Order: sequence, then C-alpha cells, then structure tokens
Amino acid sequence: MMESQSPRPPRDPNRVTLEDKTDLLYWTDRFSVSEARLRAGIDEVGNDVDALADLFNEPG
Repeated sequence: MMESQSPRPPRDPNRVTLEDKTDLLYWTDRFSVSEARLRAGIDEVGNDVDALADLFNEPG
C-alpha cells in the first residue's frame, strides 16, 4: 500500500503565498483549512506563518 505524501515545502517557509498551486496545497494541508479559510485568514492577519498559526490555533 502506498503512503500519501505531504505536499512539497513552499518556496518561502515564513510567508504564505497562494500564487503557486503547490504552495497553496502545502499551506491548506499544514493548517488543515480550506482554501477559502486560508484566504480569509490572510485577509485577517496577513501572510506571516506564525500569525496564521496563532489564528488557526496551531501548537508551537
């Protein structure tokens, strides 16, 4: 049986960008949110990974 693989890491691990489809897949997987929720989060707190992790209550 094949194991599912996580999307490849984004080009900039400190900023969430959604222009690249593989980056989008990475961030929605990382935060366990939909694309719409991720976009709303960016509108709310910006594209900083730590700020989004706090918003989505991701531990450390």
